[in-house]
Amino acid sequence: MTLGERSSEVFSVRWSYEDSHVAAAMGDGTVRLFAAADGAFIRALNCRTGVEAMPVTGIRWRPAGFTAKTKNVIVAITCDGVILHWHATSGKELNRMSLPGNQCLALDYAKDGGHFAVGCQDRTVKVYDEGTKTLVCELSQGLGERVGHSNRIFSVKWQEESCIISAGWDNNVLVWDLRTRQVVKSLYGPHICGDSVDTRGDALLTASFSPENQLEMWSLSSGDHLKSLTLAHIGRVCPAYTVQYSKRDQGTTLAVGGSGGNECFFLDSDTWTPFAVLTNMEKPVFSIDHAYSDGRVAIGCGDGTVRIVEIVLE
Repeated sequence: MTLGERSSEVFSVRWSYEDSHVAAAMGDGTVRLFAAADGAFIRALNCRTGVEAMPVTGIRWRPAGFTAKTKNVIVAITCDGVILHWHATSGKELNRMSLPGNQCLALDYAKDGGHFAVGCQDRTVKVYDEGTKTLVCELSQGLGERVGHSNRIFSVKWQEESCIISAGWDNNVLVWDLRTRQVVKSLYGPHICGDSVDTRGDALLTASFSPENQLEMWSLSSGDHLKSLTLAHIGRVCPAYTVQYSKRDQGTTLAVGGSGGNECFFLDSDTWTPFAVLTNMEKPVFSIDHAYSDGRVAIGCGDGTVRIVEIVLE
C-alpha cells in the first residue's frame, strides 16, 4: 500500500505496538495517523506552535508496559524545540514542553516507557521522566578524554536501562552510562543524518550519509569495527538516512534507505546480502520501521508518502 498524499516530507514513521496503526511525522508540522489494515487516513495531530509550519522530526509510541492508565500515546518532537504527548485514539493533546532556541532532532523511549531521551541541536541528549514530564539529566560531558558531541544529534537509541547511544553530524557514536551520566565508549566514523543507529545483541549497526561504506557494524562491548558495505544499485551509490533490524524475528533481516537512487535496501543480517531493493522513488527514504508481528515494513519518503511492503521469506 501507499499511504498519504504527496504534499510534505515524511521524516519519521512508526507502527503502533499492536501493528494496528501507522503514524507519520510530517514536514508540514503534523503527525498523520493511518489504519494499518487498509491504509485509511484517521486524523492529523497539529504540532504547529506558530504561523510557520515547522517539521515534526521524530515520533515514538509510548511502550505499552508503562503503568499510566492512558494508552495509545504518541510523543512527537519538532525542529523548533517542542515536545508533545498525544492521545492517538482521541486526538487530544496531553502535554507540551518547549526548548526555546533549540531543535529536537532525535527521540527514543526506555523499554519500560518510564523515561524518554531527546537528541538536540545544542549537542545534548536530554532525558525526561515520562510520569512527571520533568528533565532528569542532560548528557553532554565525556569521561577523561572522551568528550560529548560537537555538533547536532540526529539519532538516539535507548539500548538498556542505564545505556543510551547517540550519534550525529560530528561523525561520533557515543555510548552513555546513565549512572555516571558520562560517555563510556566512543566510535568515530559514521556521519549520521537520521534515525540510523540500531543494535542486535553486541552488534551496533550504523548507516551513514556518505559516498561509501554507508553500512557499518561495530562491537558494543569492545568498540571494534567489524565490517562495512557500500550500498549501490545499478551503479548508483545510496547515502543513507535510516536503518533498522527486523523486530519479529530478532533481526534476521535489516532495511536501510536513503538518497542517490532514492532506494530502500533489504538485506540478510548475517551475510549482508541484499535480497530486494525498492528503487526509483520520487524522493529520498528518510525513515523505516518494521512491524512487530509480521513481515510488513513502513517506509517514510520525502515525497510525503508511506509505502508499506511485506517481506516474505521462504
